[in-house]
Amino acid sequence: MRLYQVTPTQRFMKHCDWMKGDWAIFSVKYGFVFPEDKIEWYEKHPKKVTEAENVSLFSEAFKTINHYDSVVFY
Repeated sequence: MRLYQVTPTQRFMKHCDWMKGDWAIFSVKYGFVFPEDKIEWYEKHPKKVTEAENVSLFSEAFKTINHYDSVVFY
């Protein structure tokens, strides 16, 4: 994922790939973004997310992670 070039994040993604695990980045605009997802560049600071946006993002996030037996957050 070209948007996330910070070394620790890249290391985490590579480790997940090595372990044959799925990984995603949690975006304050899009929710979970998986490697195959194509998104537009955006700038939105987490402090600018409204309460309604938070509720929507986390509602969708819980639907997504419900499909997994275990989830690791980094």
